Amino acid sequence: MPLITCPECESKISDLAQSCPKCGMPLSKKTTVSNTCPECNATVSGKDENCPKCGFPLLKKADESIKRQANDIASGWKIFKYLIYFAILFAVVTFVSDCIQNHQY
Repeated sequence: MPLITCPECESKISDLAQSCPKCGMPLSKKTTVSNTCPECNATVSGKDENCPKCGFPLLKKADESIKRQANDIASGWKIFKYLIYFAILFAVVTFVSDCIQNHQY
């Protein structure tokens, strides 16, 4: 998460903060603040994928990577869930089959 400058006290705060933790200034989406590179503290625009000064990768690529990892995890859980369903179904079918064979219906 990039850091922004509070327009009131100029301390560095999260861009997700609703208010400055130091001075209490409320922040809204309409508040104009500048983003800074966490590596070299250069001012960067919200459109930059890398810092124009030092080339440090900014949040956009990290967000994409996190989303990709979350999708991979969700896919893994989905596969696991279907394997559990299959195992339960197999156990039920085996149990019913054994019951039918033992009772000679």
